[in-house]
Amino acid sequence: METKNEGIFIKEFNNKYKIFPTGEIISLYRFANNGKKINTFTKIKFRYEPKTKQYQCDLLSKTFNLKTLFKEYFNLKPPNNYQKFTLEFKNEQGNFNINNLFFKPLLLTKTNFLPEIIINSNNEPIKKQCIECGEIKNIKFFGKQIKKQKIITFRNKCNTCRKNDLLFEVKNNPDRRKVYLEYGKKRRSLDHVKEYHRKYDKEYIKTLPKNYVAHVLRISVNELPESLYKLKKEQIILTKKLRNEKC
Repeated sequence: METKNEGIFIKEFNNKYKIFPTGEIISLYRFANNGKKINTFTKIKFRYEPKTKQYQCDLLSKTFNLKTLFKEYFNLKPPNNYQKFTLEFKNEQGNFNINNLFFKPLLLTKTNFLPEIIINSNNEPIKKQCIECGEIKNIKFFGKQIKKQKIITFRNKCNTCRKNDLLFEVKNNPDRRKVYLEYGKKRRSLDHVKEYHRKYDKEYIKTLPKNYVAHVLRISVNELPESLYKLKKEQIILTKKLRNEKC
C-alpha cells in the first residue's frame, strides 16, 4: 500500500488534527479558558469497541472509525472491484501502522459465502466458484450486478444453478409462478425485447445449435447424443431446402 510520510489534516476541524501513516492522530492545538490558542501536539487515544470489533477515536464531539479514516485519507483501495473486502489489521495488538492493514476478502462468514474471483495478470476476472454446485467456471457464466457505487460485481451462483432454482420455485410455488408468467408476458411486449428476439431467432435457426435441435425434439441438451443431433440437423436443413424449392 502506498502511504504518505507526512501527516494529513483531517477535514472540518480547522487544521486541528493530523493523521499519520504510523497510526497516530495528533491534536495540534487547544484553546485556553481565556481564548488563547495553545500548541499541544497531543496524541489521540483509541478505544476498542467489542460490539463492532472496531477501533474508534473521538475528535471533539464526533466519533470516527480508525480504519475508515485510514482508508479515506491515504486512499487505500481493495485489490479489485469484483468481490467484497474488509479492511483489517494484520496484528490487532496496538499496532496501528498503515502497513499493518490489509484487505481481507469476505470468503466465509455466518451469513455469506463470497468465493474469491480468479483474475488474470491484467487484473481482469476470468473464473469464479459457484456457491451452489461448487464448480469453478468461466466468469461469463455468472451474471453481473451493478452496486450503488457503480461497482460491477458477479453473482455467487452460476447461471445454470440460478435457472434451476427459479424453475424449482416456479414449479412448487403457484404464487411465484403467476408473478413470473406475468413478468415474462409484460417483458415480451416491449419493443426492444421483440426486436432482440427477432434477430436472435433468425440467427439461432440459421446456425441450428444443439439447444435449438434439442428444443425441436423436446428433450434436454444433455439427453441429445451427437449422432442424433447431426441427423436431426441435416433433416431440418433438408426440409427447409424442399420448402424453399416449392415456393
